[in-house]
Amino acid sequence: MSDYRKDLPRLQAPTLILQCSDDLIAPLAVGEYMHKVIPNSKLRVIDNVGHCPHLSAPSASVAAMEEFLSGT
Repeated sequence: MSDYRKDLPRLQAPTLILQCSDDLIAPLAVGEYMHKVIPNSKLRVIDNVGHCPHLSAPSASVAAMEEFLSGT
């Protein structure tokens, strides 16, 4: 339950933010905020309900990661 928002602008690596379209734990505004403050980030919204797209939408998550990695 720590807050690391102040550290996000210091990230140096290209960053993929995976966000579910319907996430009760972290609503879309969270992903949008992270994308806004993390330099060189890409936000990918996966049409899915839940907080763990790698578990509930693995194919969409892998596709997003492959697309991101092919562009870096």
